[in-house]
Amino acid sequence: MLRRLPTVLLLLLAPIALGATRDNDDSCDIALVPAATLLLPYFEVDLEDFQLPHTAFSVVNVTNVDQIAHVTLWTDRAYPLIDFDIYLTGYDVQRIDLYDVLARGIIAPDAGTGTAIGAFGRTTVRRTPTSDPNGELDLSACGRLPGALDRATHERLYYAFRDGELDECAIGSADGRHAVGYATIDVVGACGSDGPADPEYWTKHIRYDNVLTGEYTYDNEAAPLVHIRAVPEGGTAEQRRAGGPLYDAGFERTFYARYQPADAPRLDARQPLPSRFAARWLAGSSFRIWRETPTPASSACADFARATALDAADVVVFDENENAAGLAKPVFLPATSTTPLEVFPQLPNGATAGWMYLDLDSGENGRVASQNWVSSSMRAGARAVSIEATALGNGCSAPAAPRSAVAPAPDASGSRRFGVASTKNDDSCDIAVMPAATLLLPVFEVDVASPTGARTLFTVTNVGPRDQIARVTLWTTYGIPVLTFNLALAAYDVQSISVFDVLRGVLPAAVCNRVEITESLVARMRAAFVEGRLDGCDKAGMWEQGDRFARGYATIDVVSNCNAHNPTDAAYWRSDIAFDNVLTGGVIRVEADGQDGAGSPLVHIRAVPDGGTLAERSVHPSRWDAGFPRTFYSRYQSPGLPRLDARQPLPSAFAVRWVQGGFSRFATSLEIWRESDGTTECSDEHFVGPTEFVRFDELENPVGDNPYACRGIFGCFPTILPASARYATLDAGVFPQLTNGATSGWFFLNLDSREAGGRSQSWVVTSMLSAAGKAHRFDATALGNGCSAPFVESEHTRGAVVIGPSPNRSQP
Repeated sequence: MLRRLPTVLLLLLAPIALGATRDNDDSCDIALVPAATLLLPYFEVDLEDFQLPHTAFSVVNVTNVDQIAHVTLWTDRAYPLIDFDIYLTGYDVQRIDLYDVLARGIIAPDAGTGTAIGAFGRTTVRRTPTSDPNGELDLSACGRLPGALDRATHERLYYAFRDGELDECAIGSADGRHAVGYATIDVVGACGSDGPADPEYWTKHIRYDNVLTGEYTYDNEAAPLVHIRAVPEGGTAEQRRAGGPLYDAGFERTFYARYQPADAPRLDARQPLPSRFAARWLAGSSFRIWRETPTPASSACADFARATALDAADVVVFDENENAAGLAKPVFLPATSTTPLEVFPQLPNGATAGWMYLDLDSGENGRVASQNWVSSSMRAGARAVSIEATALGNGCSAPAAPRSAVAPAPDASGSRRFGVASTKNDDSCDIAVMPAATLLLPVFEVDVASPTGARTLFTVTNVGPRDQIARVTLWTTYGIPVLTFNLALAAYDVQSISVFDVLRGVLPAAVCNRVEITESLVARMRAAFVEGRLDGCDKAGMWEQGDRFARGYATIDVVSNCNAHNPTDAAYWRSDIAFDNVLTGGVIRVEADGQDGAGSPLVHIRAVPDGGTLAERSVHPSRWDAGFPRTFYSRYQSPGLPRLDARQPLPSAFAVRWVQGGFSRFATSLEIWRESDGTTECSDEHFVGPTEFVRFDELENPVGDNPYACRGIFGCFPTILPASARYATLDAGVFPQLTNGATSGWFFLNLDSREAGGRSQSWVVTSMLSAAGKAHRFDATALGNGCSAPFVESEHTRGAVVIGPSPNRSQP
């Protein structure tokens, strides 16, 4: 029995959903939330030189109870070459450097990844003050999991990856130096050597708790691992076999379906991955692509050779003027690869930028599309950034019809086709990187004095076959709108926007309303975004910090006209707002000249359900009500129709990695966007503190901070965070600080301001910069969605609950 009260007993549940699903683990959408399986889609390791780029990943257990994570390293022909387990205490984080594993034979230093440590010749179960025992685990084989591989095992692993052969069977590509493959990390119930290709894995070992988060790094690129949830979560393999329809999500396939017995082909319960993507490209781009392989009939070389040439159903390359080039000959890709732009259709006009439609269905699965994952690696000179591609449907979407128009996948009919979960694209409260009706740039920072200084650039793409209008609004750090302009987007159009240029008065050519650019407007923007002053108000934004940086955030909405209203205007909700989920976008942030850039997707906020006109929704609002307790723009709308925007709400609690110092001397900052109260009055009194921050190091030592608590001689003043800002994790005025010299770990951030009935919205982006100028940037993991019940203070400050993912409202 746990020694502390679980969070679920202390949270207030929201009303029953009317339309869309609101649970955390009840949809086919791949979102950045705690999961039961993590996928590292591609890794590369130079086996001879540690100084060259190599891949590392981290796995975090965001619960207070022990967990076992089973890691499988696969070759690029989907051959499972080695399995090992990671024992994670409560709130534990484990980093795995694949150069150590493959070149040195070291999985983890010191005590390894097991439950025990040596203490004067004794073996004891490893516990920490924050960890509770998990009664569902069998730890009998977890004593001392390997910190180092034995010589024979390591040599087998090293030469197999280096030469692409095992027992004279071709199991992967080889150039005599580089190891290439992918990795899966699964929640399991016991330690053992069985892996996903073994039958007993699905009858004895696999588990269904959505408790893992993680990210990976390669050179100056970083991204979250792919978070694949068990739906519905909980239970054991035996219970789920006996549970029948109770545990059947209704997915036609699952992530691991190809490895399971014929009588129980969905026993893993993992969400399937999508097949269609929109990816940004620049000249010199490459794409990291993971693909589902056919089920191997045996371990014969011929079976794995099939994984080297998987067909792609369709590829279309668009430039920034909507010129297109489609497939002239088949494209064949292996199970995982870094694929240069030149492999795909080429435009004859010498275009240097655009976006690409990828339908990667291999046709191997009949009536369901094969699974895939894509990220775009873009280079500009010496800089490189990686941004995840936008999925144009989810893993439950039907395969695209041959020669069909490029467009987001249509929703499946009905909110639940034949199971307990939703299979529709636009039917959940989960924030996923999918076509949306609103995009959010949470934080921008621009050195207005230097075109080569710190700057922020973002792109907006219309992935639909019809023209669209996207309204861009730039807001101060205190949530006051300053500039609004419209982008007229043709079908398949992409627009790049430099915030530096906009603040100089240079707007994109596609602007369709006449914004008169005058010296006074440029001066007004500078005063608002740099000095925090607007029209006589000296509290419109954060005060000037002496660095000549402009700061704020941006929203981009699908609208129906080219008016100049912004979301604070009542007319915006009477005549302008539209509901088509057709926009995608990404952001690139460059710290300063000579430093690398870092990229990530914009926050994609869908209209649920999508479609329809403002008139139709106003006349029959109940027919279009998703049942969300709030929406992204609720605070700006009339009390009679407070959810007319229909946009998904954002969550309030996050798990965030931090690294400070260490070998690469990284410094971590957090870009935090928070929901304001919707007023634009000249006052900062409506900004209140977040609820709780807790920092953990990699040995699970916690330090908590309740921003409402009294702070020594300074009295009882709450920490005030504005609507948009960036903070160094070393800032003791904002974040709790460990005193033990730890250099890495993770944060629990509860950013609920308590000002919106316990449901304020937030978003967090992790930004890391090394002393050598290498930059990493990726979204934090949400511990629930915008429909989750509010978190309350944990035991680490002045509360009693344990930290963990937000519970679902109803579970089997």
